[in-house]
Amino acid sequence: DPIANWETYTNVAFRFSFKYPGNQMEPCYSDSDHKATSFYEPSLNCNLKFDSSTLLEVFIYDPEKLVIETIELGKPVSSKKLQLSGREFTIDEYAPSYKKTGEKVIIAKTRLSEKTVLELNFSLNQVLKKVTVDQILSTFRFIE
Repeated sequence: DPIANWETYTNVAFRFSFKYPGNQMEPCYSDSDHKATSFYEPSLNCNLKFDSSTLLEVFIYDPEKLVIETIELGKPVSSKKLQLSGREFTIDEYAPSYKKTGEKVIIAKTRLSEKTVLELNFSLNQVLKKVTVDQILSTFRFIE
């Protein structure tokens, strides 16, 4: 089982968790109200740079108050619906043009409530591959 030894990220405030490969990424930044967490390569030693070194960003926001910028991503090259832990997610894949680094971006999004959206933004590169994103999403769970 390739995910048997993965680490678990848990957001107690918003009641969800997922597994991630701790040898490929680690959570390095989380704001005080648990609405934003960024994952970086372990080799960066959490040297926080909000650029192409970010592998995964977890955002929770009110869509009426905050719009996550996807303008530079253009339109998704593919979009699908996926059931994760009993909730429908939209999975959008964007062409490799993100921040001019040639990285593909995958965004998984669902509503937690009328005024709360959960968004997982993955930046694919040499470290993070699409198969790993699919494995991470397959471990996503809401905590009862």
